[in-house]
Amino acid sequence: MGKDEKSFEDIYPEMKKMAQLLTGEADSILIGSMAAYLIHPEILDHKPHDVDLMIDNTLENIKRVIGILKENGYEVFSWTDEIGEDFDYSILPGRFYIRGIRDGLYVDLTYEIVGLTFEELKRHTVTADGIVTCTTEGLIKTLEVCDRPDAAKRIELLKRV
Repeated sequence: MGKDEKSFEDIYPEMKKMAQLLTGEADSILIGSMAAYLIHPEILDHKPHDVDLMIDNTLENIKRVIGILKENGYEVFSWTDEIGEDFDYSILPGRFYIRGIRDGLYVDLTYEIVGLTFEELKRHTVTADGIVTCTTEGLIKTLEVCDRPDAAKRIELLKRV
C-alpha cells in the first residue's frame, strides 16, 4: 500500500455510510463487490474499494443522488464533465453512470445497464447492515450483463452458495 493509500478498514465506514444514505434516501441498490462483501464475502478474492449502485434513471432520482453526494463533499462527474449548476442533463443517455469522488473514494451510480432494468433488479434485493443490496440472484443478474473478465467465475461461486 502506498503512502497516500488508505486501508479497507479506513475507508469502509465511509463506504457503508454512503451506501446507507443513497439506498435509504433515493431509489438505488448496492451492486458489485461491496454487495458481495455484505452477503457473500467468501466469493471475493479482495476487499471492495468503491461503492457501486444501480439507480433508477428518472431525472428526479438522478438529481437526488447527485445532491446527496454533493451534500457529503463529493465532486460529481459524468465522464470528465463535472456536474454543476449549469450541467446539461440531456447528455446523460448512453453515458451509463455518474461518479462521485472524495478523498480517493469512488461512488459509481449506474443508471443504465444494457440487459437489466432497475425495476427488474429491485425484485432481487434484501436489506443488509441498513443497505438495500442485491440478493445472490441479483448479483448473478448484474454479473450476467457485465463485461468483467472474472464474471463467469463469480457467477459459478455465487451459484454454489
